[in-house]
Parts: sequence; C-alpha cells; structure tokens
Amino acid sequence: MKNRTTSAHTDRAISVIAQGSLRHLIPPNMPSHIAQLGNWEPRANYVITGKPDSGARPLVLTLAEKFAASGGHIIWVGITDDLARLCEQLMFKIAGLELPAVGTSVQLDGVSVCKLAFAHEQIGKMWIDFCNVDDCGDTQVEQKFLASMSSFKPTLIVVDESIFDEGTLNPFEILVRRTHVLHMVEELCGTNPMSSVLWHLPMRNEVASSVTMQRPSLDDLPDTASSIKPDVVLFTHRNDGSDSIELIIAANVYGPTGTVPLILDAKRATWHEIDIAA
Repeated sequence: MKNRTTSAHTDRAISVIAQGSLRHLIPPNMPSHIAQLGNWEPRANYVITGKPDSGARPLVLTLAEKFAASGGHIIWVGITDDLARLCEQLMFKIAGLELPAVGTSVQLDGVSVCKLAFAHEQIGKMWIDFCNVDDCGDTQVEQKFLASMSSFKPTLIVVDESIFDEGTLNPFEILVRRTHVLHMVEELCGTNPMSSVLWHLPMRNEVASSVTMQRPSLDDLPDTASSIKPDVVLFTHRNDGSDSIELIIAANVYGPTGTVPLILDAKRATWHEIDIAA
C-alpha cells in the first residue's frame, strides 16, 4: 500500500509526532512515562507483545495510525495477507465501527457506509508503504524498493506479528523468512536515518496458551527478541478477562519502567484512558 500526499511531508521532530501518538494512550497523570516513551529514539527497537486477547494488536494499530495521521512515514513489514487486514482494520477503526471477524460478510447501513468512506479518505492522506517480506531475496528488486523508501523524514517501521507465525511453515522456511525480515529492517533503517522500529512479537507459545493471569516478564519474550536486542519492551496484560488492560513498560533504556492502566474496546480496537482521580 502506498499513500503519499504533500501533507505527509513535515519537518516536525520524530519526538513531537510520537508525543502526540502516546498522548492518546497514556493518562496525563503519568508525565514521566510520556516524557520517556514519547521520544521515539532514531534507530531504536521497540517491542510490543501480549496474549492474543490482551490488546497488543490494537495498540500497534493505534500507534501506527496516530504516527501516520501526524505526518510520519509508516513502513509496514508483513506478508501478503497483512495488506488487506491492515487496510480493513484501519478503516473500521477510524470509522469507529466494530471490526468484522476474518472471512465474514458485514451488513452496513447508510451511516456506516459514510463513516467508512470518510475513513478511507483519511487513510488516503496517510503516508503508508507496505513491504512484503516474502518478496525479499531478489537483490535488484530490493534495491529499487529501498531507493523508493529512502527518506530523512520521521519514519516508523512496523514489523507485523505474522512474520513470526510458525503454523504454516517448515523450520527452513521460518529461518529464511526471519533472516529476510532482519536484513530488510536493517536496510530500511540504513536508508531512513530518522527511523525507529516497532516489533509486534508473539509471546512464547506456552505463555500465550496459559490460562494463568500472571503478569508477563522479559523471560516470556520469544527467542527472536535476542536477535532484535530491544531498547524498550511493552507488554499488554489483561487481568481478569475484563476490558481493563495494563500497559507494562518492562524495559526502557531511555527512562523509567512501570505500569499504565487503560481500558480497551476490543471490538473497535480503541483504547480509553482511566480517570484515576475519579
């Protein structure tokens, strides 16, 4: 997906764009976290992970949406099916409509159609490019793609969780895919000096399938994390099956760690702040 408009070109610092993004997520009474997490350090690796029902995917979508809507450049690294899923989820999210289940048909009234049309228009104004990692490996094609992505503008490279899905691949294919994505991200960072990387990683299989409500820790990260060497690690954690979610800053080389309480509307992939003072 390639959407470029003059509105995407901005000279604002990446920290300003990121501050605006995280302001939609983190309560205003947590200034230390905003000050530290709000500064997307160039060439830094950020990891987000959590159980499937804990809101990690909506958090990644929200950060990408706010970053792009603020004029930043998003490069989404995934596989073929991710492009359609990304477009659909972003459209329904911006429209404020419930996200449809994969493979299901949706009945929309006139108001919903208008909302989706508006959302489609907003996405068209965003600077979003898509990199299919399964197309990597051809040097000539890669160099042409990297040249088209080269920029000195604020850039957020988002690596989709599907990259690490082992369900349909044999061990050799998994190794090839992960080697390609690590190489491609390194090359993209080289051509975009003001870039940060946001990795959406799955948790270890035994942790993801566990029914316990224990808070996740750095030990729950998959082996891939050792190759990434993350500078900041964020966990999303659902306590008791409710919509109350904890955003756990488990590692942060740029500042403090801690926990931020949030409310997730999973059907609309939308986050709400908790008014602690109320």
